Amino acid sequence: MNSQDNLLSDITRKVVLLKLHELNQTPVGAASGRVLTIDDLLGNGHALSPEQLQKALIISFTDIAERLGIQFFQSLPAAALEQFTLMSILRNEDCAGLLKSVINSFMLTYMTQATADGAFGHLQGLEELRKQVAVSRGHSPKPMWPHAGQTVQ
Repeated sequence: MNSQDNLLSDITRKVVLLKLHELNQTPVGAASGRVLTIDDLLGNGHALSPEQLQKALIISFTDIAERLGIQFFQSLPAAALEQFTLMSILRNEDCAGLLKSVINSFMLTYMTQATADGAFGHLQGLEELRKQVAVSRGHSPKPMWPHAGQTVQ
């Protein structure tokens, strides 16, 4: 490992620890979006101790930061990262891989004239689902910035 790799590892470690600190300051419950818990994992056959769950979060957060970029990682809410990780554990799926697939699949299908409309329609469908989740949690459904249908100059 060269000095640049060490520097990136140190930076990644710091941003992951900051995100975990942010998560620890966020209350559990629907208002914060932290609805999945270790009890949900246990109830679905994933016998993790709190320490093992903490390690799983560190591994997942680090993987996302390394595979999708530190700036992208830093822009994500801690509670969303935690919940996304917990769901990927429940479903036994690759957390960072899912995010990369969403981005890559959308880009490939959106940049192809024959599928651009369909890709954009699926993005709008996801935006609608996101709004439903916000309403179900008692939040105002705010558009993503930038969000589907908005031109950024």
